[in-house]
Amino acid sequence: MKIKRRLSIALILSLIFVASLSYAQTNPRYVALQGSVLSALYTPDPSLNLPPPRVALIFMQRTSNYLSTAGCTELSRRGFTVLCMDASFYNNEAEVDWNQIAIDVRRGVDFVKSQAGITKVVLVGYSAGAPTMTFYQAVAENGVSYCNGANKIVPCGNNLEGLPKADGLVLMDPTSGAATFLRSLNGSVVNQNKPSHINSNLDPFNPQNGYNPNGPTTYSEKFKKKYFEAQSDRMNELIDTALDARLEMAKGTYPFPDNDVFRIARAGAGGGGNPGGQLYTADLSLNCCTLKPQKLLRDDGTIETKLVKSVRLPDLSIPAANGTFNDGVRLLTINSFLSANAIRSINSDDGIDWCSSNASSECAIQQISVPLLIEGMGAYSLFPGAEKMFDMAKSQDKDFIVIEGAVHGLSGCTPNVNCTGPAGGFPNARKNLFDYIAKWLNDRF
Repeated sequence: MKIKRRLSIALILSLIFVASLSYAQTNPRYVALQGSVLSALYTPDPSLNLPPPRVALIFMQRTSNYLSTAGCTELSRRGFTVLCMDASFYNNEAEVDWNQIAIDVRRGVDFVKSQAGITKVVLVGYSAGAPTMTFYQAVAENGVSYCNGANKIVPCGNNLEGLPKADGLVLMDPTSGAATFLRSLNGSVVNQNKPSHINSNLDPFNPQNGYNPNGPTTYSEKFKKKYFEAQSDRMNELIDTALDARLEMAKGTYPFPDNDVFRIARAGAGGGGNPGGQLYTADLSLNCCTLKPQKLLRDDGTIETKLVKSVRLPDLSIPAANGTFNDGVRLLTINSFLSANAIRSINSDDGIDWCSSNASSECAIQQISVPLLIEGMGAYSLFPGAEKMFDMAKSQDKDFIVIEGAVHGLSGCTPNVNCTGPAGGFPNARKNLFDYIAKWLNDRF
């Protein structure tokens, strides 16, 4: 399967997009990089009377539109040059070639390094941009030996040799990469080709297994263990099926010589959509808290060090969506699945072979030495995983903080809608998180 985009239409839409931004920012301009990579360059508005930028930031994710993500304007207003990019596979998960994405990042790095006055380049991995940016930097610092080896499901090629290194890395509410997909698989599916066939004893939405359709759920430790193992079993089966197909292609006995559709049901939507079979959406005890006292940036701007607990509420919309095509199916190809979504494990919670996939934030972070900042959003579910990334990180200069009341969309949550909290909510969450990034950058670069 091949889903094509017409570049001319994309260019027109991008130009319209950039023009629409002029009301908020007078400087963003469209930049056409090599390889049909679309991008918008943001610089501080002259009316702010800021010194010429020395630091350039780059935002990108493998398939999402990042041309107008919040950091573009927020960080340019704070004195930085910001390049916001769409990868070659924008809005096209089925065509993703994970290793090619690093080439797209390189085009951005080369471009901002050529801008007058820029002396430092910092990669920003927001959400699913984290595995993209950490992979790039790990290869840039260590060469292709990092992304090759017998343990890799899909090794990289020598075309990734010599990537220019960035000078720093910022992760905002980072995801794990392929492990996020693993954890989105509904572990109760018995037959991959007949997703309605499920094991009721492993069904996360079965009240007999502890599910509460009207409020927070409490799963037993026994159920969680069995379910996490079932998710791993399902992923390993999918990997073996895809690899067997590749072997048949190599022998010339497969219907197609290069690739094929790879549909995975009850897996959640990609690109930050429906989280599928992840238990944390119902059970608030999962992905709830930091393991150690960590910095919490309060809405009033003060910082408190404490055990941080998420203020999110359960998502009760998941069961209905999980069995649908639009919100429950990942429509991939064999190549895009193996390249960007496959990872080996024996238990999806704490038994993951992080480095079996190149799309793995946790693997890459262990091989990166530049200054690192990780911010978690306190009204979401990712900051406990971000804390683990922080602990795994090789960087000696590293910082971790949770933003009180912030949702994954980088704004304050709404009490009684998607979080608990004071009636007035958390109106300063977005300002606080970008102010903190700006200070961290200015202190180092």
